[in-house]
Amino acid sequence: MEADDSDAEIAAANLAQARDWLEQVAGTLVTELDVSAVGVRDKAPFFVLCLREGLLWRLEEMGRNATAALERGEEASGITLARCVTEAAAMMWRVFKLVENRAEHGLEALHEDVERMWIGWKSHGGELPAAVNILTMIGHLDKAVPGVSKAYDHLSEVAHPNWNGVAGLYCRTDYQEHIAYFGRKARGDHNTRAASHLLLGGLGVFEYAYNRLGELMPVWLSELEPL
Repeated sequence: MEADDSDAEIAAANLAQARDWLEQVAGTLVTELDVSAVGVRDKAPFFVLCLREGLLWRLEEMGRNATAALERGEEASGITLARCVTEAAAMMWRVFKLVENRAEHGLEALHEDVERMWIGWKSHGGELPAAVNILTMIGHLDKAVPGVSKAYDHLSEVAHPNWNGVAGLYCRTDYQEHIAYFGRKARGDHNTRAASHLLLGGLGVFEYAYNRLGELMPVWLSELEPL
């Protein structure tokens, strides 16, 4: 596949927008959260707020490095990190929806889900709660933003050493001359364009869910027993 100037231009514009947003976020990262300031006996709101701010730290780091790698033409690194941004967005979306639908979800289920997201492990021998499968959260997000799962799955092929992550990234074969050419972006900028769309979309979803959760917290706290 030959390089397409429009792919490169669209990717560059998306990455510039992502970089600007992330630079603004870097100045807002919370460095401490006092449980007494939350002001209620229920521990779930504190865990939710910890998740909210911890995920923002992760998003900023992954997003910043994804953007830089993609701008350098390092697609394997950039795409893998762009997937991490999508995962953080999906988790933030799930936390927001749990709090928004807390009445239907039930207090016990809310506690369990929040605990699994905050201290869950995938392989800890049962001493800690089992982590929520990230694909489950991607699936929840896909119901609200159709196409997320498909884009995530496509870029997963690039993030892994499958055809699309090795030959598809670094090799272009001239079958008439019987020569294989190697290099970064050997088949053009279409992967960078796809990754930049997923990255920018993930940042947008995260911002919306982060802000909506912030709006919901005072209402939720007013429903709970104060300290």
